Amino acid sequence: MQPGQDPRTVPGIPFAGMVGVPSQRSRAGTPVPTFRRQEYVTYRRQLHRCLDAFAQILDRFQFDEDRPMTGLELEICLVDRDWQPAMRNQDLLALFAEGDLAGVFQEELGRFNIEANIPPRLIGGTGLDDCEQYLRTTLNQAQARAESIGIGLVTIGILPTITPDHTVLANVSSNPRYSTLNYQIL
Repeated sequence: MQPGQDPRTVPGIPFAGMVGVPSQRSRAGTPVPTFRRQEYVTYRRQLHRCLDAFAQILDRFQFDEDRPMTGLELEICLVDRDWQPAMRNQDLLALFAEGDLAGVFQEELGRFNIEANIPPRLIGGTGLDDCEQYLRTTLNQAQARAESIGIGLVTIGILPTITPDHTVLANVSSNPRYSTLNYQIL
């Protein structure tokens, strides 16, 4: 896969070539793809090929027990000055698009969420200290940029100020995978 290439266009990756038919609309009014039976069959075949390849990799791959590493994902809630969910993940991600924060953050399910992807580091030696320093520096930079547009970052499992009024389709992030997932499940 080439940098910046849409994974849906790469043969052998699930959903390759499966864009669906936007014949229906979600409750929020956005087009929602529907999939034909043959597209599900194609997806299942591709998924099984990927799982088979992954099993072969695991069978042959030796984990480097002498140099164990770990990375992490951190879910972050966005809040306004009253600690209410701030539906502004796209505004914030635009501020993070350049410099040291580029590529670290991405949107999550709700417009009041983002995710930080912290690259793997060695566990031994100063690896965990390095990871902590990177995380602190990154979050401090992100918080400073967020504050410039009136947003606070909160690293908490479930934001206690979220109400049912916040959990509506209009507050789902713009990535089509979320509306498709919602439509396919419901």
